[in-house]
Formats: sequence, structure tokens, C-alpha cells
Amino acid sequence: MNNDEAILAMLKEGLFKVNYLTQQIEHFYKGKWRLCEGYTFQGYSLFRVTYAEHKYSLRKHRVIWMSKHGSIPEGKVIDHKNANKKDNRLENLRLLTLAENNLFRVQGRPVNKLSLEKAREIRNLRSKGLTLKAIAKIYGVYLSTVWDIVKNKHYPEPRRVNDLLNRAEKRF
Repeated sequence: MNNDEAILAMLKEGLFKVNYLTQQIEHFYKGKWRLCEGYTFQGYSLFRVTYAEHKYSLRKHRVIWMSKHGSIPEGKVIDHKNANKKDNRLENLRLLTLAENNLFRVQGRPVNKLSLEKAREIRNLRSKGLTLKAIAKIYGVYLSTVWDIVKNKHYPEPRRVNDLLNRAEKRF
């Protein structure tokens, strides 16, 4: 059972209490309601629970969203509209594709240390045969970041950005 399946099962069984006003979640475990708190190094509210003899690390924004809307469709992510990962009010959460989420990060919320020009340089170096590891070392980023840039998951070219923005604006 993955995390999302566990969340849905626990919600169905009434093992979570979600307070949308205070953004607090309580989990019923071993006969007691326990407050769910904690943070990841990325700033997301995270907590750990045990369910069906398995331990799960859950992100609070996903539990809050799923408690109101049900499962998250394949290929979709939950985005914090104001970019504050600790602001898990339901009205601050929205469902986006990964591409839309990355687009909003690049356009409206500069959380990346690379510019679009550096991303182009990375793509150019890769096309010339330089390894992902070597490129990551040059720019001081993770190998996965380089991979995502090369595959256009991060820092899409402006033409692609405009297409994605137009599609995203039509949805909101």
C-alpha cells in the first residue's frame, strides 16, 4: 500500500481528524488521538503514522486535500498557491500537473538557483556528450536536477512556457 492509498484508507476508517481552520491533523492510534506535526528539510509539513503494521511518512497538504477531494489523479500534484509550504489551508491548495507546478515555480516563485540561461548551457553541454555527473559538479546541483533540465521538466524553453501558461490560465 502506497502513502496515498494509506491516507484514503485511514480517512475512510475515521482515523484522521482534519481541522481546516487551524490546519491541524490528529491521528487515532493505540486508543488515543495524537497531533500530527513535523517538517521535512524541504519545508513541507510531514508526520509519521503507523497503519496496518506499516509506517508511513505523510505530507500534511496531501492529507488535507484528500480529506476533502478524495484521491489525487495520476500525473497530478498538490500545489501551494502562495508558495508557502507551511500554509496548508484548503483554499491555498490546488491540483496541477507536474509541468504546471514547475512552470509556476519558474515564473512566479523563484526558488531555483539556476537561470534559464544556465539551463540552456546544461542542455548544450549534455548534447556535446558531457556526463550528467560532470555537469552537476560544474553547476553545484544534484544529478537529478541536471536530468530534469535535460528532459525539459525544469526550466522549459520560453515557447513551451507560454504554451503551458496559456493552458494553465484557462483552467483557473
